Amino acid sequence: MDHAVTTRSLLARAGQAVIVLVSVAVATFALGRILPGELATAVLGDTATPEQIAEFNRKTGADQPAVEQFRTWFTGVLHGDFGTSALTGQKVSDALADRAVPSLLLVVFAEVLALAVAVPLAVWAAYRRGKAPDKAANAGSFVLLATPQFAIAVLLIYIFAVQLGALPATGYTPPEQDPAQTFRTLLLPAVTLALGLAAVYYRVLRAGVLETLQQDYILAARAQGLTPRQVLFRHTLRPSLLPLVTLVGLNFGFLVGGAVIVEQLFAIPGLGTYALGAVQTKDFTVLQGTVLLIAAVYVLVNLAVDLLYGVLDPRIRHAR
Repeated sequence: MDHAVTTRSLLARAGQAVIVLVSVAVATFALGRILPGELATAVLGDTATPEQIAEFNRKTGADQPAVEQFRTWFTGVLHGDFGTSALTGQKVSDALADRAVPSLLLVVFAEVLALAVAVPLAVWAAYRRGKAPDKAANAGSFVLLATPQFAIAVLLIYIFAVQLGALPATGYTPPEQDPAQTFRTLLLPAVTLALGLAAVYYRVLRAGVLETLQQDYILAARAQGLTPRQVLFRHTLRPSLLPLVTLVGLNFGFLVGGAVIVEQLFAIPGLGTYALGAVQTKDFTVLQGTVLLIAAVYVLVNLAVDLLYGVLDPRIRHAR
């Protein structure tokens, strides 16, 4: 029975994911058609004649009805073909594969750093609630939350790249060329993202731990003679992680395509800069493919987070 319920839950969530992705595809396609300007003008220039524009539209299929354009594009997407950039002539699927790697590496690196700092600090601060360490951690998190990302990035570049010369200020090295250099080129941008994330994660987890410590079963565990360490790590931490896991999933999907400022400052060829360039050049095929890929990552990560709830808290699994 439990297995059947789990299977139905998975199928239901998979169906919801498909609906979301199709909706994103339709919305992105429509958005590309209502943005001001035309791709033909962006490619051919303002001096293009009406005949040249008409010929360009015929070759790219832009003269077809919108429904037919969407059907052709989405049919290709279902077969792994996201179309071809009219500006560069490069297949969008190939470009996305190249751009996705640095973005995913950056986000995973930043999330790991943020969690490595936030989780132990939040548990420690909650255990020492109201004491000097707790107040210091709270003050530090407020400072990080109030500091813009670009200011953190500039400060890190000045200290570690300009003054110390320990790390490169900009650029990206693919891992297949030199994994050690990939780590070095991603360290500063990852720390830039991680500092803000760690401040948010710290505050969410600290609040969750404090709330869990007030539950009746925690009081019962203490009455049984368990040490504070055993109460924290055996009975408090896992249920307190639920809000944090939700936030990590949401941030992961957002950062894959939303870390544009960091990618621009550190010259990382990720999905964010690729999508921004597509908007500026009105390359709708690239924009559609990039947004759909980011949405797919977002949906898959949050589906995994939803399944992880049952692992962290068996009551959720049984309720399903």
